[in-house]
Amino acid sequence: MEHSNNHVSMAWNGIYGQRAVGPRLAVLNSLDRVREILDNHTDSIEPGGVFGMADYGCADGLLSLPVITAASEYARGRECRDISVYLNDLPTADFNTLFSVLNADQLSRDTGIASCVLAAGGSFTNRVLPRASVDFGFSASSMHYLEHFPPDATDAIHEVFLDDGAIKENVLKQAGQAWLDILRSREQELKPGGNLVFLLLGRDEQGRYLGSTQGASMFQAYQEAWDRLFAASGITQDEYQQVFFLHRFRTTEEIQRGVEQVRREGVALQLLGIETVITSCPIAAAFRRHHDERRFAQEFVDSHWTWTEHAFRHALQSRAAEEAQQILDDLYRDMVQIVAADPLSYRMDLVHHRVVLHKNR
Repeated sequence: MEHSNNHVSMAWNGIYGQRAVGPRLAVLNSLDRVREILDNHTDSIEPGGVFGMADYGCADGLLSLPVITAASEYARGRECRDISVYLNDLPTADFNTLFSVLNADQLSRDTGIASCVLAAGGSFTNRVLPRASVDFGFSASSMHYLEHFPPDATDAIHEVFLDDGAIKENVLKQAGQAWLDILRSREQELKPGGNLVFLLLGRDEQGRYLGSTQGASMFQAYQEAWDRLFAASGITQDEYQQVFFLHRFRTTEEIQRGVEQVRREGVALQLLGIETVITSCPIAAAFRRHHDERRFAQEFVDSHWTWTEHAFRHALQSRAAEEAQQILDDLYRDMVQIVAADPLSYRMDLVHHRVVLHKNR
């Protein structure tokens, strides 16, 4: 059952960025920290130099636009000669939308500085950019993704439901190695004196994680809907066990342990800070104002349909396209019904670890 994550993708035509209201709010809430790091901890460029900024796991690019704007303002204040913006994601990402909203001509006009906007298709667990090309790197809600399925089949759709055992051990080992690879790769790409700010989806000290901070669990609702399809003979046993979200919601201990290990290897990254922040679900907040249960349920499911569908579509890849689409439609219709039946219990709060790293000179 081991496969590459090349099937992982978000919805196209800017739909992901438009509907990801929670992740967008998390980015906006981090802008002050981003500006503080740029102003007080970045000593990688000289006036008249070239400023390099990277967004790792950028999807359609819409979420990180405020950060790119803040970094560009910093570069203008430092009288940089050029700005290079590197946008990284898997080759299946929505690069068409990305370049329609962020391109070199527009950025040059906005900043008054000659700008290049470049795409780097590939997994961010590897080095994707030239050595010492980045002054400031950013990533939001993306580095929890893993590369491969566990080797053994499981009825659980997510690692949060796994008991201790071989499959859980595989996920933890893979996530630990991926974090080490990310750190090693980013250190090579950073200029001495440069910084990284990552918003890593994770677990807090109380065990809370995305969509499971209070009340009902979003992933449990998906598990219930998928179980119902299987019980109704809508999907086969093999299809049922093919769904597994390639995620690991890391703890702060896992993050710190990885940084300490690569530092012992000679990787010149310093952990400037790590804080756990919870972004309250804006869709749940809107529901408390409009009280329309059906509207809330539809908007709630739509907000994560953009990044959950690929996991279920992958399981149905042997079916004809129309047949697979009908099953997916049934699944998401059932999800809306589950949420609408108990709307006050559901909310998609985001649990992020905001990690700041500095490359020593």
